[in-house]
Amino acid sequence: MIKNIAVIGAGTVGVTSLLTVIYEFTKFNKLDDLSITLYHDPNKPKIAVGESTTWMFRRNLDITFGYELASKILAEAKATKRRGTRFNWKEGNNQDFKINYDEHYGVHFNSAIISDLILKYIKDFSFVKIKEENVKDISKLNYDLILDCSGTPEDWNDYIKPEFNSVNSVLLYPHIKEYNEEFTDSTWTKDGWMFGVPLTNRKAFGYLYNNKITNRTDAIQGFKKIAPFIEEDKLKSLNWQFYYRKKLVEKNVIYLGNKLFFYEPAGALPLHFYNATIGKLLEKIEENNFVLDDRLSQDLNNTYYNDVNKMLDLIAFNYVGVINKDTPFWIDTKHKAIKHLKNSVNFQTWLKDLPKQSVMGYWEHPATLMRDYIDGLKINLKELENV
Repeated sequence: MIKNIAVIGAGTVGVTSLLTVIYEFTKFNKLDDLSITLYHDPNKPKIAVGESTTWMFRRNLDITFGYELASKILAEAKATKRRGTRFNWKEGNNQDFKINYDEHYGVHFNSAIISDLILKYIKDFSFVKIKEENVKDISKLNYDLILDCSGTPEDWNDYIKPEFNSVNSVLLYPHIKEYNEEFTDSTWTKDGWMFGVPLTNRKAFGYLYNNKITNRTDAIQGFKKIAPFIEEDKLKSLNWQFYYRKKLVEKNVIYLGNKLFFYEPAGALPLHFYNATIGKLLEKIEENNFVLDDRLSQDLNNTYYNDVNKMLDLIAFNYVGVINKDTPFWIDTKHKAIKHLKNSVNFQTWLKDLPKQSVMGYWEHPATLMRDYIDGLKINLKELENV
């Protein structure tokens, strides 16, 4: 029976996983049986990126700490309420639009600060232990369940690199200024798009591009054209490749964070995916009397494989709308996105059954993504049919 759980890594996904476990065991009324050990390396550097979450993160924070302490943590993390995403897309297709969360709302926060704050306040929980060490071999750990939220993969044999890729690089800049905004910004650019994550004391801007199409120097110039206040010497750079793990579950290890997948940071999808995945997994384990056997592992892996590919479809869906400016990035990415969706069994099934169902959803998400994307991005669904 699963009682002793280890979480490896104390980045955003690590602490998010920790909160989700506590939320689910509270819901199961099994908190008294729970023991969690969180491993983290305090010497590992953190990148202070502004991050966006959906309502699940705030719910889990409230259940874990109570509303008052959760609010205090968010205030210390310079967090702001997130009511959705504001698409500044007029330059791309002559139209701006919003995706609203209605009664539910998420959070914007400083990713480096939020992790430290959660560790600070959770160390007093009797059922939580924190060990400051770098776990190099998880096979030596003796736990009922291990959530591996550590860094990037070491063995690519366990991973799939999809043909579809969009943005794979970002220039990051913190604009130090008081902000009072409740929407994440997504702004069309000739090289891709730019996010803006507002905190109470600054706004984190990220200029996203594909480094096989646009070089860093040109990306900086494009960034400065949209945000002339940026200072080049304060820019930080990140790059990645698209990949996802073949299996979510192997034996008693659940792979999360960068050990699971990396697509692109669109619409708070990554953290929402982790929250939803862990919640679904623990609910299945609870239904199986808190036993993770081979049959359940196979079922969880099948569900994950379906979900992660639907998420990739949603990413591709961002790039198939009307674009009035045919820049190299948008010509290439739209072509690849259309090809991807035409070859997606899940998407083609959804498209075929569309007259019988709502366009509100495609994969579990609090926003009405498909309807809002279709209208806002001016997507021609006929162009995506594989006939």
